[in-house]
Amino acid sequence: MTDMAAGLAWILKPGNFSLKDLQRKVLAVAIAPWTAIVWLFNRLGNIATSEPRTLEVTGSISTVSTFYATANDASPTDDLLIQSATWTSAALFGGLHCAAWFFTFPSDAELLVWRVCSAAISIIPLGILTMYIADFRYRKAESNSRTKKLFGILVDLLFYSLLLLPIYAAARLLLLGEAFATLRYLPPDALAVVDWATFLPHI
Repeated sequence: MTDMAAGLAWILKPGNFSLKDLQRKVLAVAIAPWTAIVWLFNRLGNIATSEPRTLEVTGSISTVSTFYATANDASPTDDLLIQSATWTSAALFGGLHCAAWFFTFPSDAELLVWRVCSAAISIIPLGILTMYIADFRYRKAESNSRTKKLFGILVDLLFYSLLLLPIYAAARLLLLGEAFATLRYLPPDALAVVDWATFLPHI
């Protein structure tokens, strides 16, 4: 039976089949995700570093382009305050998830996932916030001073914390999934029928 299957496969094989074609196709499939990731980061970089367009109204206009932004007239101090508020609130949000550090989970694996992800979404925003503060101090420091050089090195090192943003996003998604998955393991008191009449004020 296996001889017949092998013979049939040999007869039905493509006529111009070569191992090099197969290797090329396998390599293309293996490289495709990295190509997509590089393209995505290049595109995001182009969006982030492009000059804001000025809006010239030539009549009635009802829409603007997708990534239209007015010129950033904020001072460096205002920019730092905006970044500080954003990344501090993100770190506090992560800290809120760390409050469940010693809660009971259905399994040790889920407990570990919760702890790692909540720590990640607490620490990554703090690294990015530190980078913005160091960049602010770098811009304010006198040129050729030791302070400027120190903060320049710190900014260069902390810049790599931006590469952790995909990990931050994945950790947020894992925590969301973990929250829903934990609903399958509720304590018996959570399923008790509540007699609402005892809690509602009545005459």
